Amino acid sequence: MPSKDFLVTEPGLTDLALSQRLSPADVAEKQQYFGEDAFTVAPYTQQLQRTLKVQYKKEHEAFLKARRERTGIFA
Repeated sequence: MPSKDFLVTEPGLTDLALSQRLSPADVAEKQQYFGEDAFTVAPYTQQLQRTLKVQYKKEHEAFLKARRERTGIFA
């Protein structure tokens, strides 16, 4: 049976995390709190979750590299 949950694909300026899994009730609650256009979700699939995790890892590594270059810390 397919899941009715959602994954956060763009957290915007909220306390949500990329690839965070939300129930339909959670999505409605967060939309009411932050606004309907404050973040983006997509229907949950394992493939989407894997894709988002890879994207997050790449973005995190790029952030760390930029920070090391900026601060001069290469350890």
